[in-house]
Amino acid sequence: MLAGIVSTGAEKIDHLVTALPASHFRDEEKRKALKSTLVGAHNVSGGREVVVDDVSVIPQPVGSYMSIVSTFEDAEPLEEGRALVIDPGYFSVDWLTIEGMEARMASSGTSLKAMSKLFKDAASVIGPRVTALMDSTSNSQ
Repeated sequence: MLAGIVSTGAEKIDHLVTALPASHFRDEEKRKALKSTLVGAHNVSGGREVVVDDVSVIPQPVGSYMSIVSTFEDAEPLEEGRALVIDPGYFSVDWLTIEGMEARMASSGTSLKAMSKLFKDAASVIGPRVTALMDSTSNSQ
């Protein structure tokens, strides 16, 4: 959090936008806790202070959706229609339905079977085979 705040180079941030996994976003207490952590004065590197005036917390897939809407040549079908956004991350995969530019939280969720799980499972399958291959190569020399 502080690395992001300090990287702006600003002394004051009028409005900071951050996101929570969709399942955490449903919990109002988690949203309030995150907002209260981010609003206010933060001491950053070299004794510098950065003040954050306001914070909005959104569900994670909304950021991906807004990125494509802002760069799409003809965004009208996205803005008026229904879109499913799947946001795979390292620790979680989030999904969210957006209809008419509004998040439908009932059609959202989070899975912890994300990239970190995939990498761990792949390593458990590949690792022993690589070790066996290395052992057989060194034994034949």
